[in-house]
Amino acid sequence: MTHPLRPHVISVRSAHQEGTGDARRVASLAGAFEIGGIDARYSALIGPTDSLRALFRGPVGLLKLASLLPRFVLTGRPLQVLLVHEAMAARNITSEPGELPVYVTSRVVPVHRPHPYVTDLVDSLAENARATLRGASWPARIFWRVEARRLERWEAAVVREGALATAVSDEEAACIAPGVETVVIEVDADSSPTTPRSSRTVLFPGSLFYGPNDEAARWIVRDLVPALVDHGWSPSQVVIAGRSPGAALQALCSDAGVTLEADVPDLHEMMRAAGVVIVPLELGSGVQNKVLHAYACHAPLVMTARANRGINLPAREDDGVVVLPRDAAAWATAIERLLERPPSVEGRADLLSSYRPDRVRQRWLQLLHPLLAGADE
Repeated sequence: MTHPLRPHVISVRSAHQEGTGDARRVASLAGAFEIGGIDARYSALIGPTDSLRALFRGPVGLLKLASLLPRFVLTGRPLQVLLVHEAMAARNITSEPGELPVYVTSRVVPVHRPHPYVTDLVDSLAENARATLRGASWPARIFWRVEARRLERWEAAVVREGALATAVSDEEAACIAPGVETVVIEVDADSSPTTPRSSRTVLFPGSLFYGPNDEAARWIVRDLVPALVDHGWSPSQVVIAGRSPGAALQALCSDAGVTLEADVPDLHEMMRAAGVVIVPLELGSGVQNKVLHAYACHAPLVMTARANRGINLPAREDDGVVVLPRDAAAWATAIERLLERPPSVEGRADLLSSYRPDRVRQRWLQLLHPLLAGADE
């Protein structure tokens, strides 16, 4: 006898946390279940105003971390998985009989896994750890080398034992394991008429608590701003905007005269108004939401190849897209040239059509419907 299953979406962050990749994926799944008329349950480890790091800060947080070290040494599991499992156990986040667990990121997948289950890995945590390793100093390099290897094994096991695994791009899927399906992120293309941009602001948007974004922001302040000053810019025309900047970045921007906008309600509006959006990422993994949203907002873009990974926007200056290695002088020149000649944006909506919410949600339903139909008892 066949019993239909109810999806239970389990994530670190809720759908209400703007600017985080897993929160956007939860929102995408919720939209798919809504159009499919599917009743779903949602459990999130942290709420819309919380951060995962806050759970392990202060004296109590340090004690929690210390208590996990023996398990980290003895079990061979990644530390970030242990951290999340500890917090989930404290909140009693589990699935019930008759539910299909849909885990958003492999951090939340339990050690003793039910069957069937779905994992949206979003992007490769192992690749992210390897990127962090490249930018780390000793002795952090030792930890990140071990963590990357453990995450690689963890992700492979999660994919192998589950009924379905997904990622945000073909590149990320290939990084993780064979058999991972691709479901791209949702982006609404801005089809409204555009007017020439008069702003001479250079904007870097992103969640600034995220290590790769913080590293990119520091490069902007230390390297790019002096190069732009040589072109006659004021440091205040460079704007770094996003959630939860660290104290070190705040001090760096203040000393350099760079404009830092923390916890902006709507980064999309800033992208629409900016003269140029820049994304100088060299670390991290996954598809960069900020690149797609800037492209959808018709903003001129200067970015690294790493920022373009998984999106693969055509690098054409006439269309307002420049992809360059991180060289401050070359970036300053590219920014000047984009401001001198506003780009053509006529073809952007067509290129972004595969990211339309209706298409992405239909893709989710296509993959999930057979699993939600249940199994014979």
